Amino acid sequence: MAPFNGAIDLTVSGSAGPFTYSWTGPGGFTASTEDISNLQDGAYNVTVTDVPSGCTASANINVNNTAPTLSLSSAVTANSRCVAPFNGAIDLTVSGSAGPFTYSWTGPGGFTASTEDISNLQDGAYSVTVTDVPSGCTASANINVNSTAPALSLSSAVTANSRCVAPFNGAIDLTVSGSAGPFTYSWTGPGGFTASTEDISNLQDGAYSVTVTDVPSGCTALANINVNSTAPALSLSSAVTANSRCVAPFNGAIDLTVSGSAGPFTYSWTGPGGFTASTEDISNLQDGAYSVTVTDVPSGCTALANINVNSTAPALSLSSAVTRQQPVRGTVQRCHRPDGERLGRTVYLFMDGPRGLYGQHGRHQQPSGRSVQRNSNRCAERLHGFGQHKREQHGTCFKPVRNGN
Repeated sequence: MAPFNGAIDLTVSGSAGPFTYSWTGPGGFTASTEDISNLQDGAYNVTVTDVPSGCTASANINVNNTAPTLSLSSAVTANSRCVAPFNGAIDLTVSGSAGPFTYSWTGPGGFTASTEDISNLQDGAYSVTVTDVPSGCTASANINVNSTAPALSLSSAVTANSRCVAPFNGAIDLTVSGSAGPFTYSWTGPGGFTASTEDISNLQDGAYSVTVTDVPSGCTALANINVNSTAPALSLSSAVTANSRCVAPFNGAIDLTVSGSAGPFTYSWTGPGGFTASTEDISNLQDGAYSVTVTDVPSGCTALANINVNSTAPALSLSSAVTRQQPVRGTVQRCHRPDGERLGRTVYLFMDGPRGLYGQHGRHQQPSGRSVQRNSNRCAERLHGFGQHKREQHGTCFKPVRNGN
């Protein structure tokens, strides 16, 4: 490459001249001097003219090439890491010239370098251009850095969870292959679960994820693993006896049956009037709504049922017939009580409840609330209509006497 260093030193004989020179050469080269320099290799033509005589002479002259032919070779170290710092390397050797040389490298991820040898390389394709400084000659090479990073493989043995509440009993036994490790582990799972061990236990059912990292290489592997559930699904059925009583002791009953597990079970009943119980079956129940929660002791699983106890107690019905008392006429002669109060003469009497009797000549309060009639020889109060007795008044004393007397 320019500047070239070829030259032609021309000598003309046969005349004392002076001379003119006309040169042509590679790449459109021209010159008008006797000698030419800074020539690239190639074929040059010159025409020399003797000025006094006009005589000419021509010559074809080759400038040969002694520029070095560079040769590149390399020793490559494969990269064994998945993350930085990488450990691939290229050891380059240049031959064909004593140099010195310049180097221009490019590679994956925008990699560049200007040294002969390069290191800390990730795997991938690298290119280099070497320039021989004295000659400007160049040589290029494309070099691959291979990967020996491990390809991790994950397998697992899973134990299903058989419980509905903690402590759960699911488990994952993880196996890592593809590298001798050591490894780090990062687990996530349901309910914010995290762990950093190879194997995990006391797991509830659900989806778990693990990232395994090979410490020497930084390589990772990811797995999603499901822990299934074998927890029992409890089912409740009941035979109900209705309550036929309105007051205690009641006689309703619930005969409960639990299926879906062999148990044992615990029972928590609630019902009307603050009722509670902890047995499977309950009796002496008043009618109303009852609720039961059944817990399977081995698994902690529960089932809830709402059960109604109906009522077959008789519904009593009451009816009545009321007869209105018509006014009763009674005639009394003038009679005085011991306190001097005169009873009315002709009085129309009728029943007015416990407040007394009403007549034509005024209201007369009677102890019996019935009617008044004159007996033959004394003042008396005689019951009419509703009453079954009469009372006679002797002074301030009343005594019972039979009706009609």
